[in-house]
This record gives sequence, C-alpha cells and structure tokens, in this order.
Amino acid sequence: LAVLQGRAGPGVTVTDNEDPQFVGLPESFTAGTDEGVCAGTVNWLEPAAQDCSLQSLTSDHANGSVFPLGDTLVTYTALDTNGNESQGSFTVTVEDDDSPEYTSFPPGVLVGNEPGTCSSAVTWTDVDAQDNCSIPTIVLSHASGDTFDLGVTIVEAQAADDAGNIKSRTFTVTVLDQEDPTVETAPAS
Repeated sequence: LAVLQGRAGPGVTVTDNEDPQFVGLPESFTAGTDEGVCAGTVNWLEPAAQDCSLQSLTSDHANGSVFPLGDTLVTYTALDTNGNESQGSFTVTVEDDDSPEYTSFPPGVLVGNEPGTCSSAVTWTDVDAQDNCSIPTIVLSHASGDTFDLGVTIVEAQAADDAGNIKSRTFTVTVLDQEDPTVETAPAS
C-alpha cells in the first residue's frame, strides 16, 4: 500500500503507488439488435473503482450507446491523484436476433378446376421480405404456377436471414370443382 521513503529527516513520507482496483467490472456479454436496425443499444451496470485518492473513472464507450453488429471491446480507465492507473475491459457482442419481415405476401387464392381435370395450375403475387442486417432468402413449399388438386392446400413461406433468424407464414390455395358433370348416353338396344 505505502512505501516509506527516506529514513533521515524530521518526518516520514508516505507515497501512494498502488493502482486503483475495479469493483463490479462486467464480464463479456451478448446483446441483441434493436428492432429494424443492424445495431443494438447496450446497457450494463456501471463498475466502480477503489483507491485512497481516486481522481477519475472513464470509459471509451458510453453506457447506453448503440453498438455495431459483432464484437466491441469496452475499456474503463481508473486514475488516482498520484498518477496510478488501472484499465479493465470486457467485450460486448451484438448479434442479429431480429427476424425478417414480409413486405409482399399473397392472400389466399381461390380458383376453379381446369376443364376436364380435377386440378388447376395456380399463380400468385411474389413473396418478398426485408431484414435489418441482410437480404433474406425466401423458400416456398410450392411454386407459383404449380398444379394443385381439388381442395385446400397450405402453402408455407420461410424467410431466413444470414444470422439464421426465420419467419414463417402461410396462405391457402383452394381449387373448386366448377365443371358440370357430363352425361354419356348409352347406346340404344
């Protein structure tokens, strides 16, 4: 803690040569992105520093700041009035946890059968989505233009971003039998 300097003379000089000590410095942690943006507002419990003559405790990143996607090193510096200094750091990792959002999605489709068949080729408007950090990949269980049998078929769409966040959504394709039956006449006997 203290060093006694000089044995001669009328008094004893005590010099502080101990660095400040951190109390409650956060461990590294992960935070999510803010909704709709590719960055996250990050908060943590502020650490303290102990020293007999603490002058300042500063950080290179303000608590509550917006952090970019990925890893950011946050460093605190504690300084006492005698020039003793300590630094403590932790890493904030911002991960994309925001799923894609659909910007264009077809309503349910209702069509009649094609003449002479029990099915119909069905088309619909494009499915489109956007994401806060990447261009999502969209996969459909059926393609527009596929042939659907009579009845109701559920078409599932999945939009996935580069971080693996997936948003699923469905619509129905209904094919109705709208063709009148035909009567075949039997040959006369």
